[in-house]
Amino acid sequence: IVNVITKKPIANNPFATAGFMFGAYSQARYTADVNSEITQSGNVLFRLNAAQEDINSFVNFVSTNRTQIAPVVTWLVNDATTLTWNGEWHKDYRTGFQGTPAVNGDPLFLPPSRFVGQPTDFLNTEEFRQSLVLTSQLSDLPLRKQTVTTGDL
Repeated sequence: IVNVITKKPIANNPFATAGFMFGAYSQARYTADVNSEITQSGNVLFRLNAAQEDINSFVNFVSTNRTQIAPVVTWLVNDATTLTWNGEWHKDYRTGFQGTPAVNGDPLFLPPSRFVGQPTDFLNTEEFRQSLVLTSQLSDLPLRKQTVTTGDL
């Protein structure tokens, strides 16, 4: 079970932030978070999160390239009801690395940087998920939510 929680649009708080992280093994990660109102009345909100990461490894031939884009649109129907569409697209391209094997029972026989697979073996996945969430306060009781989810996993 995977619990995916996306960032929701925030009313009356437009902003845009960008980030960059770098690290060992040529790691480079770029991020963006944008929040805005789409309509002049402010009853349709939008938020977009995006990230791109490239990183190599201490293991020869091992690398990862990931991209994620997650838009969210919320319609504030009235004071008690919202309709939110959540989308998420994710692409992951990486070397298929299963670890370094022990030889004759010795896990340190091979150097940690040794890759024993085929350097051309890659895992290439792409997925898209979306959900539509209707939230309505029908009384003083806690909120009730109805969710419809589709995806291509």
